[in-house]
Amino acid sequence: MKLTYFNTKRSRLSIASTLLLSLIASSFLWLDKKQDMIKKDFARAENQYSLMLKTETDLSQFPRTTNKDGTVKSTDVWDWTGGFFPGGLWYIYAYTQKPAWKAAATKWTEALEQGQFITQHHDVGFVMYCSYGNALKYEKDPQKIEKYRKY
Repeated sequence: MKLTYFNTKRSRLSIASTLLLSLIASSFLWLDKKQDMIKKDFARAENQYSLMLKTETDLSQFPRTTNKDGTVKSTDVWDWTGGFFPGGLWYIYAYTQKPAWKAAATKWTEALEQGQFITQHHDVGFVMYCSYGNALKYEKDPQKIEKYRKY
């Protein structure tokens, strides 16, 4: 059988179309798995952060890690990791859009106000951007946005 130019072009187009459709179909399967993983990760984060919010009520002590016995090890506003906890709260709020997470994120972020004056290390960006940077990203109230811009 002799292939003409038309048949060759059509077979190439057919192969390319099949490959493209296969790629698109497989990407949807991958996205579903990715969305499931993200959903599970945020559900776990909500559980863990909920427990920390119940046990850690001193706004001068920011949860950092756990001790070997499972208790929470905290740090103060002057440590370079202070902004991570409020930053995580902002991410949970951004994903869930639940007002309780926004309230917790706001409360813990504002507790870091003195962090803007850190001079003993160069990591003030971690403290302020993780907390106040995320607050600026996710907050919609113009008055709070203006307040947060000062930091």
